[in-house]
Amino acid sequence: MRTPAPLPEEFRDTGFSVRSALDAGIDRARLRTRDLSAPVGRGVRVPARSEDPLREAARALAERFPGTVVSRRSAAVLWGMRVPAGWEDDPVLHLTRADAARALERPGVVCRRSRIPDGHLALLDGIPVTSPARTFVDCAAELGPESLVVLGDGIVCAHRHGVLRGVRPQATVAELERTVAALTGRRGVRRARRALERLRVGADSAPETRLRLLLEDHGIDGLETDLALCDADGFPLVQPDLAIPGARLSIQYEGAHHDLREQRVRDVHRRRATERLGWREVRIVAADLRTRTATPWGTVPTAVALVREALDPTSRGAAFGGSGHG
Repeated sequence: MRTPAPLPEEFRDTGFSVRSALDAGIDRARLRTRDLSAPVGRGVRVPARSEDPLREAARALAERFPGTVVSRRSAAVLWGMRVPAGWEDDPVLHLTRADAARALERPGVVCRRSRIPDGHLALLDGIPVTSPARTFVDCAAELGPESLVVLGDGIVCAHRHGVLRGVRPQATVAELERTVAALTGRRGVRRARRALERLRVGADSAPETRLRLLLEDHGIDGLETDLALCDADGFPLVQPDLAIPGARLSIQYEGAHHDLREQRVRDVHRRRATERLGWREVRIVAADLRTRTATPWGTVPTAVALVREALDPTSRGAAFGGSGHG
């Protein structure tokens, strides 16, 4: 089988419209060869080896139809937001005609019409997309309360301490608030407004947000994010995932990477540093959010039992007598 002739350089590693290729002098037969795919039907070609064909298809459609932007769940994925399981593998490309022109109709595309102000638009790797704040509001219509807070915590995540200090968030809480206010009356805005009340800056992962919400929903107050435990000279030694300063309690969520040998050693040193500073540490794993434990306060998620036990030393051990911990 003959190897297709090389495409001009500007068409080799990106999605493109058939019209732009023809205008560049590429033969129509060349656009039907096996090294190109058409993930959203006619008029668009994407390299068959592309790792993200929908992303490249979006690039081509935006070029072919000015005013077309990636929106909703596709925008959230493009921004690398903390989206629910399944969104990253969604075979459908979600677009909006931001100039309210006629919606595109083609396989694998859901396209809406809506006038979107310039302040709610952005360019990401050259692809027109709704801004992070606008994406948050648009996704509110199809996310539950917890998933929406997870999404929002990721958008506003920033740190005052450590190696991520100074890294800008995708959007600030104030920017989200302004966007929500500007879209009053739209579907999902009420849900977005309620979610804003529960956002916290400094949560590094979706499980950390879910842990915080779980503890708050079970009456555990005073939780803080982005807090550093410092030595006498003010040098930060420990950064809890969550902290209750009034109880000098550090709560660490330990994901799968904490099973690595090097990370286990770092965790031991972290706990020792925490205790030297006069704090206690509670370590939470994923199963603690799913399992339930019988305690003097009733049967509660194991994570809640662990934190409550740390807050009430007189109950130590009572929470796990005959429980299903872990």
